Amino acid sequence: MLDYIKKQIAKLTEEQSAAVIEAVEAAEDKTSAEFVVSLVPHSGQYRDVDLAFASVVALVVLGVQVFNPWWIVPAASLPMDALLAFAASWLVCARVHCVRRFLVGGERQSQQVRAEAELQFYREGVRATRARTGVLVLYSQMERRIEVVADDGVMREVDKEEWEAKLTAMQSLARTDDHGAAIATAVEQLGDFLAVILPVSEDDIDELANRPRTRE
Repeated sequence: MLDYIKKQIAKLTEEQSAAVIEAVEAAEDKTSAEFVVSLVPHSGQYRDVDLAFASVVALVVLGVQVFNPWWIVPAASLPMDALLAFAASWLVCARVHCVRRFLVGGERQSQQVRAEAELQFYREGVRATRARTGVLVLYSQMERRIEVVADDGVMREVDKEEWEAKLTAMQSLARTDDHGAAIATAVEQLGDFLAVILPVSEDDIDELANRPRTRE
């Protein structure tokens, strides 16, 4: 269980980081857009979901012990059994991503990832480019979602329907344990898409750092 939990909250390896940096550099050789990549373990806290799940499990365990006609549980052990069930359920919900994803639901996850991406967009200074062509690519591990926030200089040029279709199609990339490959491929696809609309200019300079940002 501990190895499974550690795997889900792992950062990018050096090889994965290098692949992401290479993808960002290659994309910026094609387009004047400036890419910033951010990787977060989760976009929402969801502690209310953990609490609700653990409470329900504890109540079910307590109810089974009290009302089950096939065995008798000493009354003195009931509080401890319920407490252990609560603690174990809380840990499972908080640390096992597939359980949390199922309980949280898709709509709330989408809202949380979008809010986190918008926060990262300003926190990482993506809006600071000369032509307002910054693009933030956020990968949220728990939710397994990729969210893209582009500055005004990009959004003025793209066809909104084509842009949304591209971002929707990219979600399939997020359903993998190889976060580095998912992010690198997303950046490559965005670079190819924007190269036609916003080709690299002769006086183009690298305005934003290419290394991926990570948060524990």
